[in-house]
Amino acid sequence: MSLSDQLKKLGLADAKTVRKAEHAKRQARVQGEDEQLRKRLEEQRQAQLDKQRERQAQQAQERETHERWASARQMILAHAVPQQAGEIAYHAVIDHKIRKLWLHPQQHEDLCSGRLRWAKLDDQLVLLDAKDADRVAAKCPEMILAPAGNATELTGDPVYDERFKIPDDLMW
Repeated sequence: MSLSDQLKKLGLADAKTVRKAEHAKRQARVQGEDEQLRKRLEEQRQAQLDKQRERQAQQAQERETHERWASARQMILAHAVPQQAGEIAYHAVIDHKIRKLWLHPQQHEDLCSGRLRWAKLDDQLVLLDAKDADRVAAKCPEMILAPAGNATELTGDPVYDERFKIPDDLMW
């Protein structure tokens, strides 16, 4: 026997008040479920908005990277120094491989002194003036090959560097 039946039997409640109580109980349960559902939907919507913001930020970053790369590529094409075929070999480390490039003596001297720098354009190497190379490196540093360093930069030991100087061009 339920509590409502017991209350009716004792005369403390009539059928109308029992119905009202059951209805209020049902409404409270439904409202609680609705509130839980509303909270869950709000959390899902907030999660979707966060994902969308992250995706938009990532796309903006990719777009900016591509724009910087395209701008650097255009600068390399515009300011490339024509490479003259020559009889002096210049050895450069490119993608962890030593490559031998034949250069004109003046260009070889300019490369060794730092007035010219190598830039990677697609699968080719292009010569650039140092100031143009610095401007390109500011936009896209991976397109400019590192200049040949001196022995002090490599070892950091001044006594050793004084005794064994390594030339920049390493004629092999």
